[in-house]
Amino acid sequence: MRVDKWLYYTRLYKTRALAAQACRGGHVHVNGERVRPSRELAIGDQLDVSKAHLDFRYTVALFPRRRGPAKEAQQCYNEDMEIARRREHELALRKAARTSTPLTDGRPDRKTRRALVNRKQGYD
Repeated sequence: MRVDKWLYYTRLYKTRALAAQACRGGHVHVNGERVRPSRELAIGDQLDVSKAHLDFRYTVALFPRRRGPAKEAQQCYNEDMEIARRREHELALRKAARTSTPLTDGRPDRKTRRALVNRKQGYD
């Protein structure tokens, strides 16, 4: 089965075109090498996927016959738990950074926006 089709069928990408674009853009690696969307997968292949600056690592377990429900799709791969833990830690750090960002009343004007940028860069 093609890489882009497998990524789409397992619901890792919303459309097959997005899956193919990710492959062409170098965000998908199979067994450590960059692949084109037409690359054929085999059971046991390891896929490294980068989405939204987050890393995912999957091992192909099955080939789905269709793009079915999420429960069906999750049976087609095994996720590397170490990578999943690191991703959860990164998401927690991002969330903490968002909560520490100062809020303004409504949309900031030019002066407030510059003050926010300067504070963020440490010029406060």
